[in-house]
Amino acid sequence: MRVRVHPATPGDAEDAARLHCESWRATYRGLLPEALIDALTVERRQAQWRDWLARGEDGLFVAEDEGEALAGILRVAPAEGTAAQGAETEIDLLHVRADLQGRGVGAALLRAGARWAARERPGPVGLWVIAGNERAARVYARLGARRGLTRAHALLGHGFNETAWLWDDAADLARRASRVSVRPAAAADLDGIAEIHWRGWEEAYRGQVPDALLDATTLELRRSQWPGWFAARGEAGGLYVAEGDGGLLGYVSAGPAREIAADGAASEIMMLYVRAAGQGGGVGRALTAAAARWAAQAAPGSLGLWVVVGNAPARAFYERLGGRPGRERREIVRGHPIDEIAYLWDDAGELARRAAG
Repeated sequence: MRVRVHPATPGDAEDAARLHCESWRATYRGLLPEALIDALTVERRQAQWRDWLARGEDGLFVAEDEGEALAGILRVAPAEGTAAQGAETEIDLLHVRADLQGRGVGAALLRAGARWAARERPGPVGLWVIAGNERAARVYARLGARRGLTRAHALLGHGFNETAWLWDDAADLARRASRVSVRPAAAADLDGIAEIHWRGWEEAYRGQVPDALLDATTLELRRSQWPGWFAARGEAGGLYVAEGDGGLLGYVSAGPAREIAADGAASEIMMLYVRAAGQGGGVGRALTAAAARWAAQAAPGSLGLWVVVGNAPARAFYERLGGRPGRERREIVRGHPIDEIAYLWDDAGELARRAAG
């Protein structure tokens, strides 16, 4: 899935209002009074969106998925409540469709909103997080926000508490929302790795490997496999994750060469998967660089990997990094054939430098 973010138009008002209401119900049920959630109807939200769009004073953005369905919404405006804590602008709302959370949509919207703020009203930016919404607080903390004051607030006669989160500079928030960090994987990452692995197979290989194999490769299967794989790796290392927007964007697994040792490789990248929303943003390069650096230390010399023959985007990616195609093989996975082609580099250190550049 690739995400497209653009300024909202009047034609977006109804869908934005619907997502706005659905997200409130999903996120705040149990945190806010039921009567308040029920009072914020699609009709009321649609009137708000039409008013904001008509005034043209705010940064209003929507994100769309590949099918052009609405994936998320954001409004940034001149600071009101957070102005007393030094903010120039305020992110008034940020909501992502429930099935797309953790897949880069929020980061893309934050980048757009922060860039608007940096251009229109440079300086500090703030937002409010409703009490109990710990997931949002963790995301903003990872993006460098500092916790501000807590206030009692009222909406449509219903009271609740919320806490300010603040950044000193909108441009810095835009950079942070674009940033990808790579680190060694930990046991706490295994659920996220399993989900990326499962989704990566579905997105990359449907139509290239037998449907029966993909259908049998469930999320539950991946979740059952990864703890054993992780434990077997022990202290050897070579497993890295890329993190951004408060969640995992991808992972890479490297180790000593197995069958590809017959082609002269000393080390091997066994797996590299990036969420579709993170593709094209440097995540794959960053993970490749980490794996190649590990290989250059653990097993100096040449490095290889296998790619499904029909996976043209992956093949093009490795060729841009200087990989040369080698022999083909037919791998049997749980009784199903997969045709693969080798890619080889003479020096893992050189690959690390290429990928980092």
